[in-house]
Amino acid sequence: MADSLHYEKGKADALHISGLLHLYLGNYAQSIPQLYQAFQIREKLGDSTGLGRSCNNLGLVYARDGKYPQALRWYQRSLDIRIQQGDSLGMVYTLLSLAEVHAQLTDMDKATHYAEEAMTYAGLIGDDRARALGYSIMGDLALQKGQLFEAKFNHNLALNIRSHLQDHYEKPRNLIALGEIARQTADYPTAKASLGKALSIALETKGLAWEIQAREALARLYADQAQYEQAYQMEIQAKAKEDSLHHIEESQRQSALEISYQLSFQQNQIDLLEEKQANQRLRIIGLLGVIALILLLGTLG
Repeated sequence: MADSLHYEKGKADALHISGLLHLYLGNYAQSIPQLYQAFQIREKLGDSTGLGRSCNNLGLVYARDGKYPQALRWYQRSLDIRIQQGDSLGMVYTLLSLAEVHAQLTDMDKATHYAEEAMTYAGLIGDDRARALGYSIMGDLALQKGQLFEAKFNHNLALNIRSHLQDHYEKPRNLIALGEIARQTADYPTAKASLGKALSIALETKGLAWEIQAREALARLYADQAQYEQAYQMEIQAKAKEDSLHHIEESQRQSALEISYQLSFQQNQIDLLEEKQANQRLRIIGLLGVIALILLLGTLG
């Protein structure tokens, strides 16, 4: 019995890892069934910790795929599990995920509600990375609502926390937002300085997605100032980087498919071994039954 449970848990973990590989490389059609199968096994085993992770990652893959109603259902289930477990940190990140999905659905009231709730818990447990993410989301929500002062305030708070944590990779998110706020208020020198810094950090940290966003924002800034040549050059560079990103993602997808094939092959070998062992057990039981019958007949004789 213990061996069977260990096998099932290992199978769920292998499916979960393979599903995550496809998730982060954009292979959503391959990711969803593997993550769901891992979820089903963990549900059968009563593995609440594993279930929370499965639900959260199913929410993430649906959100990445733009299927927001399904994402909400899985995130809500993840939140329910984390509340039952008393997992405060897990609750914070799931609440922030719910906020981002509601923002994508343009339900700003619910998005703000979940973000504020997350920030309350993040403050209680003292997790600065969660607070920085929360302030970033609050800033993005305020910017979408045209509340520029509040947006600037929140993004500056997030930027200060990330500077303290030396979390350079995520800084461009806040700097790009601050540059956009300055552009909308026609504070062009501040906008150029903020976006230039975002681009510099993105290049330093090899954050290609942030680099693309920074170049696109700079193109808008130059266009606002009738600097059309610079705007055009930035647009061309952003497009070239976007093509490069797609090429990298495609290469990574091919690598993920190879790794997934290897994992599937190994899992198949495990299944075959399990089946072979089960058949051997049945043969031994049958043999023991025959021996017992012979002994019984001998006794009766």
